[in-house]
Amino acid sequence: MKLVLNTLVGATSSILGEALLLGEKGGLNPAQMMEVISESAVASPLIKYKKDMISAMDFSPAFSVQQMMKDFTLITEAGRAQQIPMFAANLILQQYVSAANVGYGEQDFFALFDWMRAAGGISDA
Repeated sequence: MKLVLNTLVGATSSILGEALLLGEKGGLNPAQMMEVISESAVASPLIKYKKDMISAMDFSPAFSVQQMMKDFTLITEAGRAQQIPMFAANLILQQYVSAANVGYGEQDFFALFDWMRAAGGISDA
């Protein structure tokens, strides 16, 4: 059951990161987007829980990129063993691997957003 839940949890970080990056590149403020998203129909307890972390860009780990990478490795292996393609899970695993490879491994798995920002050419420096 843990892998089933973490498939959804890890995917939430990925797709939320992409949505926020799309908005930020279009001129929207991530903290303001999180306010709207956390009160919208797509809000989940997880998104509401991570709202302040994302708004502050403070990715102190509750569950790290490295830990999520390990779980997504197990998720994709379980899918392979059951002959399930796991299209999205394999792509998300590669995101976590790439983020870990450039220094995000010990940060909270929602730091995927910050990694995506860097990949998208946004720098806070």
